[in-house]
Amino acid sequence: MRTLAIFCSFFVGLSSIAAEESLAIRPVLLGQGPKSLINVLSSQRLLKHGQKDGVVSFTLLVTRLGDPYFVLTYEGTPNSDVLGQELTDQYTRAKFIPAVYHGETVAALVNGTLVFALSPNGTPHMRIFLHQDRERLARGEDFIAPQLLFPMNTKFKWFDFGEYRLRSGMVAAKINVDENGKLLGVNILREYPQGAGFGKFVLRRINDADFSPPFLNGHPVAASTTWMVPFSASDVKHWVY
Repeated sequence: MRTLAIFCSFFVGLSSIAAEESLAIRPVLLGQGPKSLINVLSSQRLLKHGQKDGVVSFTLLVTRLGDPYFVLTYEGTPNSDVLGQELTDQYTRAKFIPAVYHGETVAALVNGTLVFALSPNGTPHMRIFLHQDRERLARGEDFIAPQLLFPMNTKFKWFDFGEYRLRSGMVAAKINVDENGKLLGVNILREYPQGAGFGKFVLRRINDADFSPPFLNGHPVAASTTWMVPFSASDVKHWVY
């Protein structure tokens, strides 16, 4: 798969944002060490279960203490089930650097992409991106998409879905966020299932949301990005569509 080959050619560490850097707003970071998410996932275990080249998207909630609360996997490439299951089975072992909002650590909803690829000699490579933009993935950019933040005084009631609380679905939105985390615009790209009203629900709620700014090469920037919004009524740890 040509795209996976491009991914592997940019096999570098994700994000040059220093954990100790004093920022008013900072996104969730993967961190380093044995409890980093990339290190609790096992390439050898994936190989043992027959995983070849694969890509899977995910949404992860990280608490203000840096603990993962749930993960959803979706939109995987063909034959990526083993890759998605590895993430689902192992993510609770990880520890993250939590998001910061005006000097306070906060919970955050993180969208990301897990990539697994084999080099021509069979050596496995795995990388985690904290965004889901296909063009940026192909270029291997050190980009972190805006993350939905949950400060104590937020007006946004993310898990209060009202009439949708008993249904499952997914919305893909294109959001435009400035270098301070301000939402400048939103456009619904697609929703699943179509016509169920999830897109309209997102548009009604999103203006109350607080975001971290996009980060490129360790610095906040203004950017548009694809933002996935999952809805689930069943066991969210294993929900896949």
